[in-house]
Amino acid sequence: MERAVIFQYIEDQYGIQPEYLWSKYPSYAVLRQPQNHKWFAILMDVSADKLGLLTKQPVPIMVIKLEPEAVESLQTDPAFLPAYHMNKSHWVSARLDKISTEESYRLLEHSYTLISG
Repeated sequence: MERAVIFQYIEDQYGIQPEYLWSKYPSYAVLRQPQNHKWFAILMDVSADKLGLLTKQPVPIMVIKLEPEAVESLQTDPAFLPAYHMNKSHWVSARLDKISTEESYRLLEHSYTLISG
């Protein structure tokens, strides 16, 4: 799953552009709801060992906000890992190299709806 595809989808659906907030991590992109400024996704490449994996290769992830039940359920799938640098009860890391485009869109829509309410 390419980040550019996600960014184009989010722009088409919600008119949102990614924000790059950290000079130390210029490729880390935040997606936030424009009215309430709440984050609904963060896209980044993280060293696999920081995600509990046995290598140091960078892993493309999308950290998304979901209900705790959904977070718990998704973590039974190896494509999903505990949230990186976010509350692990309400956020989950999805490996962009392991999920389909359709799955990423579904998760983004769910996250956006959750934080918009």
